[in-house]
Amino acid sequence: VWVRCLESENIYSLSAAGRSALGRTREEVHVPRGLDRDLDHTLAINDVRTVLATTLPELDAELASWQSDWDLRPGRSARIVPDAFFSVRWCDGRETPFSLELDRNMRSA
Repeated sequence: VWVRCLESENIYSLSAAGRSALGRTREEVHVPRGLDRDLDHTLAINDVRTVLATTLPELDAELASWQSDWDLRPGRSARIVPDAFFSVRWCDGRETPFSLELDRNMRSA
């Protein structure tokens, strides 16, 4: 458990012992040694994903795919990579792709 401050929620991560209990190797599962410096940004992106996944069914739609920025970076030559790329599948079978950029009033490219 990571305690950022007493008034914030704790952050939980998998430990090396947990990775071993799952029967995974170092190459399969990364065990962090500290918190991501952009953790608030990462958690905000995850909040968007959670809201989409839970509210789209009310519109007869579903989250068909999701790729986070760390999935998109390898092999991409683009200077700007979105925070996420996802698609929504509608009840008629059509899919609409979206790129997500979550701005937290920080300077970036």
